[in-house]
Amino acid sequence: RDEGKVSISSNTHTHINTHALTRAHARALITSGKMDSLGQYTTPKQVLIKSKSLGVLYYFLVLLISFYIVGFLLYKENGYQKSVPAEGVLAIKVKGTAATNETETGEKRVYDANDLVQYSSDGVFVATRLVKTMQAKGTCLGVSKDEVCSKGKNTCVKGSYSRNGRQTGKCLPSTSDPNSAHFCEIKGWCPPEAEEDDDVLPLENVGNFTVFIRMNVKFPGMYNENGEEMRWDNANGTEPRMGWNLFSLENITQTDDKNFTEISTYGSDQMLNVYFDCNLDEGVKVPKPQSVLNGDNETLATVAIEEGGVQTCSPEIPFVIDRVDNPLAELSSGYNTRWISAVNHFTTPNAKLTNMTNMFPL
Repeated sequence: RDEGKVSISSNTHTHINTHALTRAHARALITSGKMDSLGQYTTPKQVLIKSKSLGVLYYFLVLLISFYIVGFLLYKENGYQKSVPAEGVLAIKVKGTAATNETETGEKRVYDANDLVQYSSDGVFVATRLVKTMQAKGTCLGVSKDEVCSKGKNTCVKGSYSRNGRQTGKCLPSTSDPNSAHFCEIKGWCPPEAEEDDDVLPLENVGNFTVFIRMNVKFPGMYNENGEEMRWDNANGTEPRMGWNLFSLENITQTDDKNFTEISTYGSDQMLNVYFDCNLDEGVKVPKPQSVLNGDNETLATVAIEEGGVQTCSPEIPFVIDRVDNPLAELSSGYNTRWISAVNHFTTPNAKLTNMTNMFPL
């Protein structure tokens, strides 16, 4: 050593040994620090404040929070329960009779649900107005814009296809206005459907059609005392009953801002939502629709019945109706569809008539 410094050039061994001593010294210091920290214990400092007002406020807040957790969240709101979304399917049946005033004869033509209702995998279509066209295969004048021609200049092309059929190449005057309108003659279903829905026939009594809704619901992850997944339906132990599983078309489709007359005029595409709020604890009083005899009249009333388990379930009625289509749309507002129904009579032995109907359904 020379004044506390190591001479690297003259004594390599001294340098190495000094370096080793420095590492050992560092390890000793680190070990000593760890041992000191293991021998320590920290505790929060408490201060006793003698104040009756602060003491009363403290215990009042403790009681208030305890009451909120135990009384409200756990007892009133059933916070100890498990919640799962309901899963299920709806089966819908529509029945009823309606009628229209025939424009040709002025007589009533009667229809039933077989004529006016169509079912699909995700919904049901009920006609509220209709335009019917009795058609047969043959030759007739077209009515669409691409079938218009002029008397002096024949623009009809034989063999070409237009909206309503295959053109024959002839340009003929309209039977309704021979002096002005001329149309190309076509082969197809005759007469074609009118371009404008001027002959729309409203259906009487369609709002009184009955809609039977059968619900089958399960609650995934919820099991009864037998270990079976809980299921619910509105068919067992009951019968078709208005307001429970049977509704009129008018009541089930009208919304807060639209009545049935407005909805049925141009048709509407609606989605029916069914919500369940079930309490599966035993011994719960739940509201159920029951027939109540009042003198000679039988009315439907909601009565609280002591039930338990899955039988406490009940859908929220009235159902929530969401309108899917845009009633303010400038193009094809409302809702309409077409279908064909065959009729069993012939104008000639080789000409079969079909009824092409343009429906405005819900």
